[in-house]
Amino acid sequence: MKSAVPFTALRKTPLSLAVTQALLLSLGVTGHALAASTGETTLELPTLDVSSEALKAQGAAEDGYKVETATDIGFLKSRDIKDTPYAVHVISKEVIQNTQASSTDEILAKQPSVNTVAPDTSNFIQNYNVRGFALNPVSGSFAIDGLRTIFFKRVPTQDLESIELLNGLSGFLYGAALPGGFINFQTKKPVYDPIANVTVGNYGGSNYYAHTDLGGSLNQSDTLAYRLNILTRDGETAIDDNKISETDVSGALEWKVTDKVKLELDASHYNNRTQAGTVFWTYYPGLGATAPNAPDTSKNYAQKWMTDKVVTDRVASKVTWDLNDHFTIRGAVSHKESDRDEVLNVYNYITSSSGSYYPVLSYAGPSTVKEDAYYLYLDSKFNTGDIAHTITTGVSGVESKWYRSNSGSVILGTSSTSNPSYYSLPSLSYDNSQYLGNKYKYDNISIGDQIEINDQWEVLAGLTHTTIDTQTFTRTASNPGYDKEETTPSISVLYKPVPWLTTYASYMEGVEAGTTVSAAYTNYGEITPPIVSEQYEVGVKAELGGSLVSLALFNIDKPYEYGQADTDSSGNATGTSTYKQDGREVHRGIELTTEGKVTDKLTLMGGITLLDAKVKEGSESLEGKKPIAVPEVMAKLYGEYAISAVPGLTATAGVYYTGTQYVDTANSNKLPSYTIGDIGARYELTQFKTPVTLRVNVKNVTDKDYWLSPYYLGSPRTVAFSAETKF
Repeated sequence: MKSAVPFTALRKTPLSLAVTQALLLSLGVTGHALAASTGETTLELPTLDVSSEALKAQGAAEDGYKVETATDIGFLKSRDIKDTPYAVHVISKEVIQNTQASSTDEILAKQPSVNTVAPDTSNFIQNYNVRGFALNPVSGSFAIDGLRTIFFKRVPTQDLESIELLNGLSGFLYGAALPGGFINFQTKKPVYDPIANVTVGNYGGSNYYAHTDLGGSLNQSDTLAYRLNILTRDGETAIDDNKISETDVSGALEWKVTDKVKLELDASHYNNRTQAGTVFWTYYPGLGATAPNAPDTSKNYAQKWMTDKVVTDRVASKVTWDLNDHFTIRGAVSHKESDRDEVLNVYNYITSSSGSYYPVLSYAGPSTVKEDAYYLYLDSKFNTGDIAHTITTGVSGVESKWYRSNSGSVILGTSSTSNPSYYSLPSLSYDNSQYLGNKYKYDNISIGDQIEINDQWEVLAGLTHTTIDTQTFTRTASNPGYDKEETTPSISVLYKPVPWLTTYASYMEGVEAGTTVSAAYTNYGEITPPIVSEQYEVGVKAELGGSLVSLALFNIDKPYEYGQADTDSSGNATGTSTYKQDGREVHRGIELTTEGKVTDKLTLMGGITLLDAKVKEGSESLEGKKPIAVPEVMAKLYGEYAISAVPGLTATAGVYYTGTQYVDTANSNKLPSYTIGDIGARYELTQFKTPVTLRVNVKNVTDKDYWLSPYYLGSPRTVAFSAETKF
């Protein structure tokens, strides 16, 4: 990373100037020098050139999409990715725009550590595996601008500045969360330079959209600014009868009250509807069915009357207060409500390898989630001799209440992948009034110290004490639930033999709430005990030319949870299953990634993950078995090449390989590996003095039929195109 001052000088600089310098450097600002006295140390900082070029965000296409600073890594603020002792990857808004991603799973699917389990076209929720562990939007392993949240439905992409992906445990950083990783969505912030960007396009099939991105200063003194994003989307996707409609509006205000106090306010309204979403597949217990060959993925094997509509409203506010050169207070709160209409979903129970299945209607009345999140941190910067400390202390948490109504299921009949059957919606009669069904409350007390010993050595250590309060309810009663506390430590050591190379070793523990058993199991409503995991990781990060290359070796160990088929006294399958916590699940792996410019014309992003995941210390029948939906190998590479012969024209392509996956705990049934590819292009020109960008992307260019995971089919060939103008 470019540096205008020696590292030792910056290390001894008061917090406010150090943050200012880091911000200016990250923006690439140039200009006349500004002398700033700091007592014994004097730095020369460049003046702020308030222009579009100066305010350009990190991760631009011309820079190879490389992002140097992560805004939020838990309670750590604005930390250099290269000097962070965890596997952190930041995906910028220009990646989202240029790949024409209609949802976050299209972006995360390009990460070699991520396996998409449930796509955004499904009639339920998106779901990922990271480092082989499940990570879904209702798990609590997500945040918006550092504030914890859950999602009922797809995460809108039009108002995202970046996606910050942390691979592995995050207990020290975020408190209770799943061990695979953590995803923080950074929304677009107000800008003082006026912008007015309009994009119209098509996400595939007849699914057209229009998006407007506006921003600018609201007063002459440039102390009040805004940002407004509006998206409308409607039409069928490339999958037959699958229709997605969205109306999303998000806005943000920033007020610089003084030169030391900044207030922010964000609000959003998301209205999403999925019609005939792609269907969930599973295997009928006890029949020993194996996965059939992947059928035509452009067909819809759901029922045409399947619907899922979610309306989400969110408001959040933040304050940043630089008390003096050594202390800064950061605080934020948010409130979100998601209302889901009656859900008509279908599960296809496979009964034979030839593709026969039972379509089963699973219905539920309206539901609502209300959540409140907060954090309050104090950053303290001081020196003890020649050693610099940045100590962050504070509290954070989230409380979610899930109001449900009655649910049930009906077998519709029989069908086959070769000749899908479609049924009329049966008559349903049930109580759809809501009651409190689940309550989750996580509260954290955290302390961490970033200890800079010298130019080469740094130690990052700390603790987070987490309180987990969860409970489930029926309409007439409540389950005991639990209120547990756990302290998760972490310590990391970084060594930089040369400025462009960072090595690290880290240890972290993580805690997550036990699983609330779903209605698919005989012990429905039971909550398993809290799960405590641990992770060891060593890694290397290197700036090689215009690219950041990272290598990480990790070992994650956690309690194993699974559904076990029930048997009668004679050992015969009863057709039911019980959810259990037994044994350990150990994932060992290697991740190699690269992102940035290889040459002036060539950009590459991607890498490879090799994963050895096994069950240990549990039932003899499961000893040494591999978990469900965990590929041993994932290799993904996306590239762009600027064509010199045609200025403004860039060719794009990607190839993505996912290895075999088991579909059952006994490892008797395996899905084949698959490789899919994308091609595309964009052309930047100026028309009537207005910048215009034309984009086209062909996804799954060979139209390969494949199983995305044991539960969902992949997507067919999809052609997306758009035109963007910047006024």
